[in-house]
Amino acid sequence: MPFIHILLLFVAVFLYILFRALVAPRFSRLRDLPGPPVLKWFGNHLQHVVNPTVTPKVYEFFVQHYGRTVRIRGLSPWDERLLTLDPLSVSHIVKNTAIYVKPWQSRRLITSLIGCGMLAAEGQVHKRQRRVALPAFSAQNMRSLASISFKKGIQLRDAWVDLLRSENKSTSVRIDDNHVSEFAKFMAVDPFSQ
Repeated sequence: MPFIHILLLFVAVFLYILFRALVAPRFSRLRDLPGPPVLKWFGNHLQHVVNPTVTPKVYEFFVQHYGRTVRIRGLSPWDERLLTLDPLSVSHIVKNTAIYVKPWQSRRLITSLIGCGMLAAEGQVHKRQRRVALPAFSAQNMRSLASISFKKGIQLRDAWVDLLRSENKSTSVRIDDNHVSEFAKFMAVDPFSQ
């Protein structure tokens, strides 16, 4: 009896994978969008889209060859994703979170990094969290933060000018990701101390 249950489980999993790999992509709305070709069966485009050193060049290539809205492949052959670089489309997607949901992999990654906050939440949970946080971003609150933002911007400029002056004039100055992330941490945390 247990052998039959195991066999049925394997058949069900096989049929599900077969459906997701062969049948579902034919009915996907994304299949009509242009996009870069995938060279391998389990190849994807995520390494180009997520890597900050090559992403600007990749986005520029996508816009030149495929337009501002592109179909890319996610982690598996049946994981087609929408990548849009059009500001109006991004605005529409952000405003209609009930229609456009993040892939489960993205939600899990965001949740593991920063918890189930507004960035990882979907549907009614996202709507409720947004309603609670919205008063903090009112025009009056933003105006009160403007002076602190300008002060911090001037401090950042002065820190970078000091960095440039401290280097020998015969050598070129290289500001790498570590410098930028340290300055960003300082800029993000320090205003709350005031």
